Amino acid sequence: MSFSVVIPAFNAAKQISRTLEAFVEIAKKITVEIIVIDDGSNDETSNKVREYSDFLPLSYLRNESNFGAAYSRNLGVERAKNEIIVFNDSDDVSNLERFYIHQSHLSDPNVISFVSSIKKYGDREVPFKLRDLQNQTSLASDYARHILHGENLGQLGPCHLPSSTMALKKSYFLELGGFDSSFRRNEDVDLVIRGLENNALISTSSKICVLRYVELKVHQSGDSNLVGELMLLQKYAPKYLTKREMSSSKFWFMARADYFEKRSLSAVKHLFLSFIFSPSRLFRSLLTKIPRRIHHDFMNSWSLTWR
Repeated sequence: MSFSVVIPAFNAAKQISRTLEAFVEIAKKITVEIIVIDDGSNDETSNKVREYSDFLPLSYLRNESNFGAAYSRNLGVERAKNEIIVFNDSDDVSNLERFYIHQSHLSDPNVISFVSSIKKYGDREVPFKLRDLQNQTSLASDYARHILHGENLGQLGPCHLPSSTMALKKSYFLELGGFDSSFRRNEDVDLVIRGLENNALISTSSKICVLRYVELKVHQSGDSNLVGELMLLQKYAPKYLTKREMSSSKFWFMARADYFEKRSLSAVKHLFLSFIFSPSRLFRSLLTKIPRRIHHDFMNSWSLTWR
């Protein structure tokens, strides 16, 4: 079976060689085409990619300006020659086993397949483990309510199933309308919700097949995440949440952005407002979610800052 790997890249000159080097080895074992979409980079990304044109079946596309990863992935899928589409970020490294797992998952046309990964913060590695699920169905409302509440786990396991570990058939991706390019963040969550609304089956593997390098980038800031989260609320909350739940989630997401951006007083204010609209958050948050988040971010920020 043949695969098309779609890689959006923006100012990725420092990372993309590592990513493409891994695909040089993978291409020796399976039939794969690599499609890099340069999303208006102003560094040496294009030169770094072209260095691999003799070693990979490589296509290079360039956006005139920065349109976002969702737009770039959609463009890559349109140009793809093969039916199985594998998404890979420009700073992530995949292994060969990933492709065999996706192939085993995608026997049905409406499957969205994910593998597990490791998030690498400097020298610190944090596993992002999924369950082993084959063609699992779920109500869109169950998944959407968890993600819109800012919860970590739902019926399918971890709610945020990242696009950098995703594969699906091109025909089904196009049937779903691709990624919503109005999203700059959380476009993968939006795609999964729309998929579940359209009879998608989710397959996930506990095998760790992607190494995801995390850096402190502007587009991954608390405020940029907040924009994506509020867009999800605006799009789906009227269907899946009550008005009180929507208000609680909005203030919860605002508090989380304040925390990431070190706006302490504003974070406390928005937490308080979130608890007013949903008192049940208070107990869970103070005992589990907030301490776990602080520990996670302290350890990983330390690894990034003091390498």
